[in-house]
Amino acid sequence: SFIVQDYGRARDEVDCSFARDVLLLKPSIIAFSCFFWSMEHHLGLAALAKELDPAVQTVFGGPQTGSPLDGRALIEAHPAVDFVISGEADLAFPELARRLTHRESPSGVPGLVHRDHGAIRVAAAPATVTNLAEVPTAYCAESLYLADRMSALDIVPIQTLRGCRNSCAYCIYRVPRLRFFPDDRVAEELEYLCRVGVRHVRISDSHFAGTRDRALHFFDVIRKVNRETKFYIYPDPRHVDGEYLDAATAANCEPLALGLETSDPGVASRVGRKQSNREFEAAFECLEANSQSIQVDLMFGLPGQSESSFCSDVIKLRARGAHQLLFSPLMLFPGTQLDDEAAKHDLETLPSAQRFARPRTLGSDSHATMFLIAEVSALLNLLHRTEGQLLKQVEGTRKREALIRSWFERCVGPRRAETIELLLDLRGTSEHLKRWATRLAAQAIGLLTPEGEHQTASTSLLEGLARTDLLEEAMRRRHRELRSAPIPSRSPAHVWFPEDIANRRWRLDDECWMAEGRVFDCRSATVHDVDTRSSALLERLHAGAAIFDIDHPYATEDMGLAVQWIRRGVLTPEDVRGEGRAG
Repeated sequence: SFIVQDYGRARDEVDCSFARDVLLLKPSIIAFSCFFWSMEHHLGLAALAKELDPAVQTVFGGPQTGSPLDGRALIEAHPAVDFVISGEADLAFPELARRLTHRESPSGVPGLVHRDHGAIRVAAAPATVTNLAEVPTAYCAESLYLADRMSALDIVPIQTLRGCRNSCAYCIYRVPRLRFFPDDRVAEELEYLCRVGVRHVRISDSHFAGTRDRALHFFDVIRKVNRETKFYIYPDPRHVDGEYLDAATAANCEPLALGLETSDPGVASRVGRKQSNREFEAAFECLEANSQSIQVDLMFGLPGQSESSFCSDVIKLRARGAHQLLFSPLMLFPGTQLDDEAAKHDLETLPSAQRFARPRTLGSDSHATMFLIAEVSALLNLLHRTEGQLLKQVEGTRKREALIRSWFERCVGPRRAETIELLLDLRGTSEHLKRWATRLAAQAIGLLTPEGEHQTASTSLLEGLARTDLLEEAMRRRHRELRSAPIPSRSPAHVWFPEDIANRRWRLDDECWMAEGRVFDCRSATVHDVDTRSSALLERLHAGAAIFDIDHPYATEDMGLAVQWIRRGVLTPEDVRGEGRAG
């Protein structure tokens, strides 16, 4: 028997739970799947397991283990590590577990590095799976361990292939070669995930399905059986057109990101990136034409990349309307071409678990500026209404680029210290943002609109929009806080009759607030626009007045408005506090 355990909590809680399981379950083998961010902690857990039970055997695998030679170095440096499997362990690990259970020699298991009577035996090459049909599936009714837990999972990952058509030197997808899981098997897995009611499925292919025809086939498979499962995919830019997007929409599949990484041809050539800017542009334009917003991936710290070329990529994308930018600093994954050729590209690896790296010629100041450029872009995302109003004042892509460039030049140049101070202030809690929204809005507008420069939109209008943007962010943060907090007890649902509504006093719910002509509802993370009459009614009720009194006699319209805000959960009875919302 086996147990899959995900200790997804704070580290001190993980250590306690892990120790408990080692003592109570008495496993004979413990396997660790290791990434940069987990390797150090997993090594500590392996040492803890050995202290608790010296007979337990530990197996390390995953991307962090790198090549067999890297596995040898890991075993030499850490006595608590008994076995390392380099490469794809889908078949190698079950074979190792079988041999250890039957007390057979582990020698010959593909990709294995292990101790053998004082010596360390090293496999000649990483483990690979030539035929993906041999890999057992977990997404079927026969997989009882997962089947019983599947519907409770928030998101489930799945692959239809392994590898990538590109050969980018920094990426772990480039090795080994591109291979497909059998189409029938993938179709059965997709149908099963829809049938058991998984809420979200992330298809973790480098590019969804590998070929356009295959992608359209799987869209059709999902469409026929899908009822409420949301699928997330990474489309190949070469495949994206109107037919592709219509099929994705019909299947409830959302494209997550287009990987640009860099538009500088020289930088792309150095890292072996073959995708052309023309392919990216065509896919982006198609998504725009279909009113679909999509994230664009950018990297910084690449060989030959300057802060200027990186900033130009950001500016051009924002001017085109691509606001969802995901920034990734260069990391040297073990076993990748760029890691093997780090000396050739004069790369230095920084002392971090993620193995951040940069060209020595780039220098610390320019590297810091790249991080700041990414932070300023995130600031503009937060101030999306404000940015939109400023960009309305200029026409044409070039003028928009010039305006956005002026913001970045100011924020990373003469106003750098003020920008960093504002960014740090914006990391505060929801209550901090709400309390200081007016001051923070004024600081942000001060950065984006230099003194003496004529603005067609007044400063007060811009500060009002910035305040709204900040309150919306405060609302979202509060929403996350509420989701992570223990659920409070709720009063029974109520059915309100007109006389009940008229005779009670109502107030804004504790998790709602009014500002800038809007209601910010933290429970649902919704911003409601408020017209003049609703605003007057809500302000009056929040001040302690009744819906109807001598100064405000019964009016059908007021009753209708009150019912509308009660149903939304914005208004709650004055005598109901801390018990959740009335139904």
